[in-house]
Amino acid sequence: MKFLRTLGVLSFATAAPFAWSQTEGAAFNLTGSGAATTFATDYQCIGINPSNLGWAGQFELKKITFGVAEVGYSIYSDAFTKDALRSDFVKPLLGAEADKFTFAEKQQAAKNFTNTALAMNGDVRAVGFSIATAKAGGFAFHIADRYQWFSTFNQASAEILFLGRMAPYFQNLELSDGSIIANDPNLPANVRDQVVRGFNLPGQGERISRIYKDGVISQSWVREYALSWGYPMGTTGVVEWFGGVGARYLTGLAYSMVRSDGSDWEAFTALSPGFDIDYGEAGKKNPSTVTGDSYSPVGTGFSGDIGFSTLIAKVAKVGISYTNIGSITWDGNVYEAKDDTLYSLDSPGFNTYNIFNEAELIQAENGVFNWTGLKEQKMSTPSQLRTGASFAIKQVAEVGLDVIIPTNDAAGNYEKAVMAAGGQWFAAPWLVLSAGVVNGGNMATRLPLGVTFRSPSGSWEGGVHTRDSITLVSQNNPHLSAVLGFLRFRV
Repeated sequence: MKFLRTLGVLSFATAAPFAWSQTEGAAFNLTGSGAATTFATDYQCIGINPSNLGWAGQFELKKITFGVAEVGYSIYSDAFTKDALRSDFVKPLLGAEADKFTFAEKQQAAKNFTNTALAMNGDVRAVGFSIATAKAGGFAFHIADRYQWFSTFNQASAEILFLGRMAPYFQNLELSDGSIIANDPNLPANVRDQVVRGFNLPGQGERISRIYKDGVISQSWVREYALSWGYPMGTTGVVEWFGGVGARYLTGLAYSMVRSDGSDWEAFTALSPGFDIDYGEAGKKNPSTVTGDSYSPVGTGFSGDIGFSTLIAKVAKVGISYTNIGSITWDGNVYEAKDDTLYSLDSPGFNTYNIFNEAELIQAENGVFNWTGLKEQKMSTPSQLRTGASFAIKQVAEVGLDVIIPTNDAAGNYEKAVMAAGGQWFAAPWLVLSAGVVNGGNMATRLPLGVTFRSPSGSWEGGVHTRDSITLVSQNNPHLSAVLGFLRFRV
Protein backbone atom coordinates (compact mmCIF):
# COMPACT_ATOMS: atom_id res chain seq x y z
CA MET A 1 0.00 0.00 0.00
CA LYS A 2 1.17 3.48 -0.76
CA PHE A 3 1.22 5.52 2.41
CA LEU A 4 1.42 8.95 0.79
CA ARG A 5 -1.05 8.02 -1.89
CA THR A 6 -3.37 8.76 0.99
CA LEU A 7 -1.31 11.19 3.04
CA GLY A 8 -0.47 13.18 -0.09
CA VAL A 9 -1.95 12.60 -3.50
CA LEU A 10 -5.45 12.21 -2.12
CA SER A 11 -5.24 15.95 -1.60
CA PHE A 12 -2.22 17.75 -2.88
CA ALA A 13 -2.40 16.50 -6.42
CA THR A 14 -5.62 18.39 -6.99
CA ALA A 15 -4.69 21.59 -5.19
CA ALA A 16 -3.54 23.26 -8.38
CA PRO A 17 -6.79 23.16 -10.41
CA PHE A 18 -9.06 23.41 -7.43
CA ALA A 19 -8.68 24.46 -3.90
CA TRP A 20 -11.59 24.93 0.80
CA SER A 21 -14.90 26.38 0.40
CA GLN A 22 -14.83 29.78 2.05
CA THR A 23 -17.71 31.67 3.64
CA GLU A 24 -18.74 33.14 0.27
CA GLY A 25 -17.70 30.37 -2.14
CA ALA A 26 -16.90 31.73 -5.59
CA ALA A 27 -18.89 34.97 -5.14
CA PHE A 28 -15.98 37.22 -6.11
CA ASN A 29 -17.81 40.49 -5.36
CA LEU A 30 -18.54 39.41 -1.74
CA THR A 31 -15.15 38.02 -0.73
CA GLY A 32 -13.54 41.30 0.25
CA SER A 33 -16.21 42.20 2.79
CA GLY A 34 -15.79 38.96 4.76
CA ALA A 35 -19.50 38.81 5.60
CA ALA A 36 -21.94 37.41 3.04
CA THR A 37 -25.14 36.14 4.73
CA THR A 38 -27.12 39.35 4.11
CA PHE A 39 -24.97 40.71 1.29
CA ALA A 40 -25.65 38.00 -1.29
CA THR A 41 -28.31 38.51 -3.93
CA ASP A 42 -29.34 36.64 -7.12
CA TYR A 43 -27.71 33.24 -7.80
CA GLN A 44 -24.91 34.00 -5.34
CA CYS A 45 -27.44 33.27 -2.56
CA ILE A 46 -27.05 29.56 -3.28
CA GLY A 47 -25.25 27.95 -0.36
CA ILE A 48 -25.42 31.19 1.66
CA ASN A 49 -29.07 32.15 2.27
CA PRO A 50 -31.78 31.28 -0.27
CA SER A 51 -34.31 33.65 1.36
CA ASN A 52 -32.39 36.61 -0.07
CA LEU A 53 -33.85 35.67 -3.45
CA GLY A 54 -37.20 36.81 -2.06
CA TRP A 55 -36.01 40.42 -2.17
CA ALA A 56 -37.02 40.18 -5.83
CA GLY A 57 -34.56 42.73 -7.08
CA GLN A 58 -35.17 45.41 -4.42
CA PHE A 59 -31.44 46.14 -4.37
CA GLU A 60 -30.85 45.72 -8.10
CA LEU A 61 -32.62 47.48 -10.96
CA LYS A 62 -32.06 44.45 -13.19
CA LYS A 63 -34.23 41.35 -12.80
CA ILE A 64 -32.09 38.71 -14.54
CA THR A 65 -28.52 37.93 -13.57
CA PHE A 66 -26.20 35.60 -15.46
CA GLY A 67 -22.58 34.71 -14.75
CA VAL A 68 -19.93 32.23 -15.87
CA ALA A 69 -16.46 31.24 -14.72
CA GLU A 70 -16.35 32.65 -11.18
CA VAL A 71 -13.26 31.16 -9.55
CA GLY A 72 -11.75 31.24 -6.07
CA TYR A 73 -8.76 29.51 -4.55
CA SER A 74 -6.61 29.70 -1.43
CA ILE A 75 -3.64 27.92 0.08
CA TYR A 76 -2.87 28.49 3.75
CA SER A 77 -0.06 27.15 5.87
CA ASP A 78 1.57 28.16 9.13
CA ALA A 79 4.50 25.86 8.31
CA PHE A 80 5.97 28.24 5.71
CA THR A 81 6.78 31.88 5.16
CA LYS A 82 5.02 33.44 2.17
CA ASP A 83 8.05 33.23 -0.10
CA ALA A 84 8.78 29.65 0.96
CA LEU A 85 5.17 28.62 0.37
CA ARG A 86 5.34 29.96 -3.18
CA SER A 87 8.79 28.70 -4.11
CA ASP A 88 9.11 25.48 -2.13
CA PHE A 89 5.52 24.23 -2.15
CA VAL A 90 3.32 25.82 -4.82
CA LYS A 91 5.79 26.00 -7.71
CA PRO A 92 6.97 22.38 -7.39
CA LEU A 93 3.35 21.30 -7.03
CA LEU A 94 2.69 22.93 -10.40
CA GLY A 95 5.61 21.14 -12.03
CA ALA A 96 8.59 23.43 -11.51
CA GLU A 97 11.94 21.77 -10.91
CA ALA A 98 12.81 21.54 -7.22
CA ASP A 99 16.15 20.95 -5.50
CA LYS A 100 16.27 17.73 -3.49
CA PHE A 101 16.39 17.99 0.28
CA THR A 102 19.55 17.39 2.21
CA PHE A 103 19.08 15.25 5.31
CA ALA A 104 19.14 18.41 7.47
CA GLU A 105 16.43 19.93 5.26
CA LYS A 106 14.35 16.78 5.67
CA GLN A 107 14.64 17.14 9.43
CA GLN A 108 13.64 20.80 9.22
CA ALA A 109 10.69 20.01 6.95
CA ALA A 110 9.43 17.47 9.51
CA LYS A 111 9.67 20.13 12.21
CA ASN A 112 7.86 22.65 10.00
CA PHE A 113 4.93 20.31 9.47
CA THR A 114 4.61 19.20 13.10
CA ASN A 115 1.38 20.50 14.67
CA THR A 116 0.84 23.00 11.86
CA ALA A 117 -2.13 23.40 9.55
CA LEU A 118 -2.34 23.15 5.79
CA ALA A 119 -5.58 24.17 4.06
CA MET A 120 -6.13 24.23 0.32
CA ASN A 121 -9.46 25.41 -0.98
CA GLY A 122 -11.16 26.12 -4.24
CA ASP A 123 -14.49 26.99 -5.79
CA VAL A 124 -15.39 27.13 -9.47
CA ARG A 125 -18.87 28.29 -10.42
CA ALA A 126 -19.15 27.26 -14.06
CA VAL A 127 -22.49 29.00 -14.58
CA GLY A 128 -25.07 30.82 -12.48
CA PHE A 129 -28.49 32.21 -13.40
CA SER A 130 -31.26 33.91 -11.48
CA ILE A 131 -34.50 35.74 -12.15
CA ALA A 132 -36.45 38.01 -9.80
CA THR A 133 -40.22 38.31 -10.08
CA ALA A 134 -42.55 40.67 -8.25
CA LYS A 135 -45.10 38.02 -7.20
CA ALA A 136 -43.34 34.64 -7.18
CA GLY A 137 -40.08 35.75 -5.58
CA GLY A 138 -36.68 34.85 -6.98
CA PHE A 139 -35.28 31.70 -8.54
CA ALA A 140 -31.64 30.73 -9.02
CA PHE A 141 -29.61 27.91 -10.54
CA HIS A 142 -25.92 27.13 -10.72
CA ILE A 143 -23.37 24.44 -11.51
CA ALA A 144 -20.32 24.59 -9.27
CA ASP A 145 -17.32 22.58 -8.11
CA ARG A 146 -16.01 22.75 -4.55
CA TYR A 147 -12.68 21.26 -3.49
CA GLN A 148 -11.75 21.32 0.21
CA TRP A 149 -8.65 20.07 2.05
CA PHE A 150 -7.33 20.38 5.59
CA SER A 151 -4.55 18.54 7.39
CA THR A 152 -2.34 18.62 10.44
CA PHE A 153 0.36 16.13 11.48
CA ASN A 154 1.87 15.30 14.84
CA GLN A 155 5.63 14.86 15.22
CA ALA A 156 5.75 11.12 14.53
CA SER A 157 3.68 11.23 11.33
CA ALA A 158 5.52 14.32 10.05
CA GLU A 159 8.86 12.58 10.56
CA ILE A 160 7.67 9.48 8.70
CA LEU A 161 6.43 11.73 5.90
CA PHE A 162 9.79 13.42 5.30
CA LEU A 163 12.43 11.15 6.84
CA GLY A 164 10.89 7.87 5.73
CA ARG A 165 12.96 4.88 6.82
CA MET A 166 15.26 7.19 8.82
CA ALA A 167 12.39 8.45 11.01
CA PRO A 168 13.12 8.09 14.75
CA TYR A 169 10.05 5.87 14.99
CA PHE A 170 12.10 3.02 13.52
CA GLN A 171 14.60 1.67 16.05
CA ASN A 172 16.61 -0.42 13.61
CA LEU A 173 18.10 0.15 10.16
CA GLU A 174 18.98 -2.39 7.49
CA LEU A 175 21.92 -1.53 5.24
CA SER A 176 22.40 -2.51 1.62
CA ASP A 177 24.87 -5.27 2.60
CA GLY A 178 22.24 -6.85 4.89
CA SER A 179 23.77 -5.72 8.16
CA ILE A 180 21.61 -4.26 10.92
CA ILE A 181 22.44 -1.14 12.96
CA ALA A 182 20.60 1.01 15.50
CA ASN A 183 18.88 4.11 14.17
CA ASP A 184 20.76 7.30 15.03
CA PRO A 185 20.09 10.80 13.61
CA ASN A 186 23.84 11.52 13.83
CA LEU A 187 24.91 8.75 11.46
CA PRO A 188 27.45 9.94 8.89
CA ALA A 189 26.16 10.56 5.37
CA ASN A 190 28.02 7.59 3.88
CA VAL A 191 26.18 5.25 6.29
CA ARG A 192 22.76 6.88 5.73
CA ASP A 193 23.25 6.35 1.99
CA GLN A 194 23.44 2.60 2.61
CA VAL A 195 20.16 2.36 4.55
CA VAL A 196 17.48 0.48 2.62
CA ARG A 197 14.89 -0.12 5.36
CA GLY A 198 13.83 1.11 8.76
CA PHE A 199 12.07 -1.40 10.98
CA ASN A 200 10.92 -2.34 14.46
CA LEU A 201 10.96 -5.79 15.96
CA PRO A 202 7.73 -7.51 17.01
CA GLY A 203 6.41 -5.79 20.09
CA GLN A 204 8.18 -2.51 19.25
CA GLY A 205 5.69 -1.17 16.71
CA GLU A 206 2.78 1.18 17.32
CA ARG A 207 -0.69 1.10 15.87
CA ILE A 208 -1.47 3.71 13.24
CA SER A 209 -4.02 5.32 15.56
CA ARG A 210 -1.21 6.05 18.01
CA ILE A 211 1.29 7.20 15.38
CA TYR A 212 -1.26 9.60 13.95
CA LYS A 213 -2.75 10.77 17.26
CA ASP A 214 -4.59 14.11 16.96
CA GLY A 215 -3.84 14.21 13.25
CA VAL A 216 -6.44 15.04 10.61
CA ILE A 217 -6.62 14.72 6.86
CA SER A 218 -9.93 15.68 5.32
CA GLN A 219 -10.73 16.15 1.67
CA SER A 220 -13.84 16.63 -0.46
CA TRP A 221 -14.38 17.38 -4.13
CA VAL A 222 -18.03 17.69 -5.08
CA ARG A 223 -19.82 19.00 -8.16
CA GLU A 224 -23.28 20.38 -7.46
CA TYR A 225 -26.30 21.23 -9.57
CA ALA A 226 -28.31 23.57 -7.37
CA LEU A 227 -31.71 25.26 -7.50
CA SER A 228 -32.94 27.81 -4.94
CA TRP A 229 -36.10 29.82 -4.38
CA GLY A 230 -36.80 32.79 -2.12
CA TYR A 231 -40.23 34.24 -1.40
CA PRO A 232 -41.63 37.32 0.43
CA MET A 233 -43.63 35.95 3.38
CA GLY A 234 -45.29 39.16 4.53
CA THR A 235 -44.85 42.53 6.20
CA THR A 236 -45.17 43.66 9.81
CA GLY A 237 -44.95 47.44 10.02
CA VAL A 238 -41.55 48.38 8.64
CA VAL A 239 -40.31 44.78 8.77
CA GLU A 240 -40.51 42.59 5.67
CA TRP A 241 -40.12 38.83 6.08
CA PHE A 242 -38.62 36.41 3.58
CA GLY A 243 -38.10 32.67 3.43
CA GLY A 244 -36.23 30.43 1.05
CA VAL A 245 -35.22 26.87 0.29
CA GLY A 246 -32.62 25.26 -1.91
CA ALA A 247 -31.86 21.79 -3.22
CA ARG A 248 -28.81 20.42 -4.94
CA TYR A 249 -27.91 17.20 -6.70
CA LEU A 250 -24.37 16.19 -5.82
CA THR A 251 -21.81 14.19 -7.75
CA GLY A 252 -18.73 13.30 -5.74
CA LEU A 253 -15.28 13.01 -7.29
CA ALA A 254 -13.19 12.68 -4.13
CA TYR A 255 -13.66 12.12 -0.42
CA SER A 256 -11.06 11.29 2.21
CA MET A 257 -11.15 11.31 5.98
CA VAL A 258 -8.22 10.13 8.08
CA ARG A 259 -8.17 11.00 11.78
CA SER A 260 -7.37 9.62 15.19
CA ASP A 261 -7.64 10.72 18.81
CA GLY A 262 -5.12 8.09 19.87
CA SER A 263 -7.61 5.27 20.25
CA ASP A 264 -10.53 5.74 17.85
CA TRP A 265 -9.34 5.49 14.25
CA GLU A 266 -11.10 6.47 11.03
CA ALA A 267 -9.68 6.12 7.54
CA PHE A 268 -11.99 6.19 4.57
CA THR A 269 -11.51 7.18 0.95
CA ALA A 270 -13.37 7.20 -2.36
CA LEU A 271 -11.54 8.66 -5.35
CA SER A 272 -12.32 9.10 -9.02
CA PRO A 273 -10.29 6.79 -11.29
CA GLY A 274 -8.58 9.92 -12.69
CA PHE A 275 -6.46 10.02 -9.52
CA ASP A 276 -4.80 6.81 -10.72
CA ILE A 277 -4.40 5.28 -7.25
CA ASP A 278 -2.96 1.76 -7.15
CA TYR A 279 -4.43 -0.21 -4.25
CA GLY A 280 -2.74 -3.47 -5.22
CA GLU A 281 -4.52 -6.66 -4.22
CA ALA A 282 -7.20 -4.71 -2.36
CA GLY A 283 -8.19 -3.06 -5.63
CA LYS A 284 -8.63 -6.40 -7.36
CA LYS A 285 -11.04 -7.57 -4.67
CA ASN A 286 -12.97 -4.32 -4.21
CA PRO A 287 -16.67 -4.68 -5.21
CA SER A 288 -16.84 -0.95 -6.01
CA THR A 289 -13.79 -0.66 -8.26
CA VAL A 290 -14.17 1.86 -11.09
CA THR A 291 -11.56 1.83 -13.85
CA GLY A 292 -10.52 4.38 -16.43
CA ASP A 293 -8.47 7.55 -16.56
CA SER A 294 -11.15 10.25 -16.31
CA TYR A 295 -12.36 12.23 -13.32
CA SER A 296 -15.74 10.55 -13.31
CA PRO A 297 -18.08 10.60 -10.28
CA VAL A 298 -17.70 7.93 -7.60
CA GLY A 299 -20.66 9.06 -5.49
CA THR A 300 -24.02 10.81 -5.69
CA GLY A 301 -26.32 12.46 -3.21
CA PHE A 302 -28.57 15.34 -2.30
CA SER A 303 -28.42 18.25 0.09
CA GLY A 304 -30.56 21.28 0.85
CA ASP A 305 -30.64 24.76 2.35
CA ILE A 306 -33.26 26.65 4.30
CA GLY A 307 -33.12 30.31 5.23
CA PHE A 308 -35.03 33.28 6.61
CA SER A 309 -34.30 36.98 6.48
CA THR A 310 -35.86 40.31 7.31
CA LEU A 311 -35.60 43.73 5.75
CA ILE A 312 -36.14 46.51 8.28
CA ALA A 313 -37.13 49.97 7.03
CA LYS A 314 -35.31 49.21 3.78
CA VAL A 315 -31.90 49.79 5.42
CA ALA A 316 -31.20 46.93 7.85
CA LYS A 317 -31.10 43.20 7.05
CA VAL A 318 -30.96 40.19 9.36
CA GLY A 319 -30.64 36.63 8.13
CA ILE A 320 -30.25 33.05 9.32
CA SER A 321 -29.77 29.90 7.28
CA TYR A 322 -28.94 26.23 7.64
CA THR A 323 -27.01 25.06 4.60
CA ASN A 324 -25.81 21.86 2.94
CA ILE A 325 -28.00 19.46 4.92
CA GLY A 326 -27.72 16.04 3.32
CA SER A 327 -25.46 13.16 2.40
CA ILE A 328 -23.56 11.48 -0.40
CA THR A 329 -23.44 7.74 -1.00
CA TRP A 330 -19.97 6.86 -2.24
CA ASP A 331 -20.13 3.74 -4.40
CA GLY A 332 -16.98 3.86 -6.54
CA ASN A 333 -13.42 2.98 -5.44
CA VAL A 334 -14.54 2.92 -1.81
CA TYR A 335 -11.99 1.81 0.79
CA GLU A 336 -11.51 1.80 4.51
CA ALA A 337 -8.24 1.22 6.35
CA LYS A 338 -7.80 -0.86 9.48
CA ASP A 339 -5.85 0.28 12.51
CA ASP A 340 -2.79 -1.91 11.88
CA THR A 341 0.68 -1.82 13.43
CA LEU A 342 3.50 -0.23 11.42
CA TYR A 343 6.67 -2.33 11.56
CA SER A 344 8.83 -1.32 8.60
CA LEU A 345 9.32 1.18 5.80
CA ASP A 346 11.76 1.15 2.89
CA SER A 347 11.07 4.63 1.50
CA PRO A 348 13.60 7.45 1.95
CA GLY A 349 10.72 9.89 2.50
CA PHE A 350 10.02 13.09 0.62
CA ASN A 351 12.97 14.56 -1.21
CA THR A 352 11.12 17.78 -2.14
CA TYR A 353 7.84 19.50 -1.31
CA ASN A 354 6.46 18.28 -4.64
CA ILE A 355 4.07 15.88 -2.96
CA PHE A 356 2.50 14.88 -6.26
CA ASN A 357 5.76 13.41 -7.56
CA GLU A 358 7.02 12.21 -4.18
CA ALA A 359 3.94 10.16 -3.26
CA GLU A 360 5.38 6.99 -4.83
CA LEU A 361 8.30 7.09 -2.37
CA ILE A 362 6.40 6.08 0.75
CA GLN A 363 5.60 2.35 0.80
CA ALA A 364 5.13 0.22 3.90
CA GLU A 365 6.38 -3.34 3.74
CA ASN A 366 3.56 -4.54 5.96
CA GLY A 367 1.13 -1.85 4.91
CA VAL A 368 0.88 1.44 6.72
CA PHE A 369 -2.68 1.47 5.51
CA ASN A 370 -4.26 -1.91 5.03
CA TRP A 371 -7.05 -1.00 2.63
CA THR A 372 -10.23 -3.04 2.37
CA GLY A 373 -12.69 -2.44 -0.43
CA LEU A 374 -16.33 -1.61 0.32
CA LYS A 375 -19.43 -1.71 -1.84
CA GLU A 376 -20.57 1.74 -0.69
CA GLN A 377 -20.44 4.18 2.20
CA LYS A 378 -22.88 6.96 3.07
CA MET A 379 -21.35 10.16 4.46
CA SER A 380 -22.93 13.42 5.62
CA THR A 381 -22.28 16.64 3.74
CA PRO A 382 -20.52 19.49 5.67
CA SER A 383 -23.53 21.42 7.01
CA GLN A 384 -23.36 24.87 8.58
CA LEU A 385 -25.57 27.28 10.54
CA ARG A 386 -25.16 30.88 9.39
CA THR A 387 -26.39 34.10 10.95
CA GLY A 388 -25.72 37.62 9.76
CA ALA A 389 -26.85 41.23 9.81
CA SER A 390 -26.01 44.34 7.83
CA PHE A 391 -26.90 48.03 7.67
CA ALA A 392 -27.00 50.36 4.68
CA ILE A 393 -25.56 53.85 5.12
CA LYS A 394 -27.35 56.32 2.83
CA GLN A 395 -26.83 54.17 -0.26
CA VAL A 396 -23.11 54.93 0.00
CA ALA A 397 -21.98 51.88 1.97
CA GLU A 398 -23.17 48.70 3.67
CA VAL A 399 -21.56 47.18 6.77
CA GLY A 400 -22.34 43.87 8.44
CA LEU A 401 -21.22 40.78 10.30
CA ASP A 402 -21.49 37.00 10.05
CA VAL A 403 -21.22 34.02 12.37
CA ILE A 404 -20.86 30.59 10.75
CA ILE A 405 -21.02 27.47 12.91
CA PRO A 406 -20.13 24.00 11.56
CA THR A 407 -22.82 21.52 12.63
CA ASN A 408 -20.91 18.30 11.90
CA ASP A 409 -17.34 17.13 11.37
CA ALA A 410 -17.70 15.89 7.80
CA ALA A 411 -14.75 16.31 5.46
CA GLY A 412 -14.72 19.83 4.06
CA ASN A 413 -16.26 21.50 7.09
CA TYR A 414 -14.62 24.05 9.35
CA GLU A 415 -12.73 22.92 12.43
CA LYS A 416 -14.27 25.76 14.45
CA ALA A 417 -16.75 28.63 14.06
CA VAL A 418 -16.07 31.58 11.77
CA MET A 419 -16.75 35.20 12.74
CA ALA A 420 -16.54 37.97 10.17
CA ALA A 421 -17.22 41.69 9.93
CA GLY A 422 -16.82 44.07 7.03
CA GLY A 423 -18.53 46.08 4.39
CA GLN A 424 -18.71 47.59 0.94
CA TRP A 425 -18.21 51.20 -0.10
CA PHE A 426 -19.91 52.28 -3.30
CA ALA A 427 -17.18 54.73 -4.21
CA ALA A 428 -18.60 55.50 -7.66
CA PRO A 429 -21.35 54.18 -9.94
CA TRP A 430 -18.67 51.99 -11.52
CA LEU A 431 -16.56 51.11 -8.45
CA VAL A 432 -17.17 49.15 -5.21
CA LEU A 433 -14.42 48.73 -2.61
CA SER A 434 -14.64 45.98 0.02
CA ALA A 435 -12.77 45.28 3.26
CA GLY A 436 -13.29 43.14 6.36
CA VAL A 437 -11.86 40.94 9.07
CA VAL A 438 -12.39 37.17 9.49
CA ASN A 439 -11.43 34.94 12.42
CA GLY A 440 -11.84 31.23 12.96
CA GLY A 441 -12.45 28.35 10.62
CA ASN A 442 -9.16 26.61 9.85
CA MET A 443 -6.90 29.65 9.59
CA ALA A 444 -5.43 32.56 11.49
CA THR A 445 -7.15 35.97 11.52
CA ARG A 446 -7.26 37.44 8.04
CA LEU A 447 -8.21 40.75 6.43
CA PRO A 448 -10.05 40.28 3.12
CA LEU A 449 -9.92 43.07 0.57
CA GLY A 450 -11.36 43.58 -2.89
CA VAL A 451 -12.30 45.80 -5.78
CA THR A 452 -15.35 45.35 -8.01
CA PHE A 453 -16.00 47.20 -11.24
CA ARG A 454 -19.41 47.82 -12.75
CA SER A 455 -20.69 49.42 -15.89
CA PRO A 456 -22.66 52.61 -15.06
CA SER A 457 -25.84 50.92 -16.29
CA GLY A 458 -25.28 47.94 -13.97
CA SER A 459 -25.39 45.46 -16.84
CA TRP A 460 -21.83 44.16 -16.28
CA GLU A 461 -19.76 43.38 -13.21
CA GLY A 462 -16.25 42.05 -12.64
CA GLY A 463 -13.58 42.18 -10.00
CA VAL A 464 -10.68 40.68 -8.06
CA HIS A 465 -10.67 40.04 -4.31
CA THR A 466 -8.28 38.40 -1.86
CA ARG A 467 -9.23 36.48 1.26
CA ASP A 468 -6.28 37.88 3.18
CA SER A 469 -4.53 41.17 2.47
CA ILE A 470 -2.13 40.57 5.40
CA THR A 471 -0.26 38.14 3.17
CA LEU A 472 0.48 40.98 0.75
CA VAL A 473 2.75 42.61 3.34
CA SER A 474 3.65 39.80 5.77
CA GLN A 475 5.71 36.60 5.50
CA ASN A 476 4.14 34.73 8.44
CA ASN A 477 1.05 32.47 8.32
CA PRO A 478 0.70 33.00 4.55
CA HIS A 479 -2.71 32.72 2.93
CA LEU A 480 -2.30 32.85 -0.83
CA SER A 481 -5.71 33.50 -2.34
CA ALA A 482 -7.69 35.13 -5.10
CA VAL A 483 -11.35 35.18 -6.05
CA LEU A 484 -12.22 36.65 -9.41
CA GLY A 485 -14.86 36.93 -12.07
CA PHE A 486 -15.28 39.08 -15.15
CA LEU A 487 -18.32 37.58 -16.87
CA ARG A 488 -21.29 38.58 -14.70
CA PHE A 489 -24.17 40.32 -16.47
CA ARG A 490 -27.59 41.76 -15.60
CA VAL A 491 -30.53 42.55 -17.84
